[in-house]
Amino acid sequence: MNFNPFPIYGLLFVAYLVLFVSIKLTRPTKEILSSIHFGLLSLFALQGLASLTFGMTGIALSQKNINLALLIPILLMATWCYQYRQKIQSSISQAYIDQRIFFVYLACALLAITAGLLFFTTDLIPSSMTGDPARHFMHIINPAETGEAPTHKPIYYLWAGLFIHALPALQNDQLFVLFNIFVLGLSTSSCLLILLKIFPLIGRLPIFTAAMLVNFGYALFALHFGYYTLLLSSAYLFSMLAALVEYKNSQDEKIYWLITLLAIGIVL
Repeated sequence: MNFNPFPIYGLLFVAYLVLFVSIKLTRPTKEILSSIHFGLLSLFALQGLASLTFGMTGIALSQKNINLALLIPILLMATWCYQYRQKIQSSISQAYIDQRIFFVYLACALLAITAGLLFFTTDLIPSSMTGDPARHFMHIINPAETGEAPTHKPIYYLWAGLFIHALPALQNDQLFVLFNIFVLGLSTSSCLLILLKIFPLIGRLPIFTAAMLVNFGYALFALHFGYYTLLLSSAYLFSMLAALVEYKNSQDEKIYWLITLLAIGIVL
């Protein structure tokens, strides 16, 4: 019997985030949304490493192989969660959603959509001041057709390709635009996440002002000129700094696996 690999990937994706958040909640901070944020980026980094390995060893870039690569960290985390299940259950009971962080993600998402629609219009017409986006687009489409894994900027190309091929309702170029609007929001929210870690008592008006400045500052400039991969790397940079601030007094060496993965994301 043949199974559609995309629904299987969706289940694995959710399983990874649930396990990651469960593990992270055992650390000092029991906030859920930032845990999902870190989990998403760590998953991007892990799969970027897998894609890089595929490209260097000649393994085909198929959804089946991507699923198998994702299954490995899931099994490792599931084993850890089982061993420390009582600690995890206790941590989950103390978990909470920080209203300021929720407001940050909401504001960043709305501003990113607004900026994207102002620039690309509601028709999501690809447009840029440089030729970089066209080259990025070709790198995304070709591997899916030839089965070759990218060794250059593997995180961006892998995830943009997954995004495009998992949502066939729109044209590929429109989905490409939507993906980069998503990256814009991720970069902006990552930047604000570290501001929240540095200034824990900051109010909503300063947060919104900062979100406006970040989103319509360099981030929109990068979107306008097509420097999409720089937006994704900036999301990793800011998130890594936020993790360092959050765990600067932690004595648990395991937490630095997260920081290492975020640093790998910047490199890739």
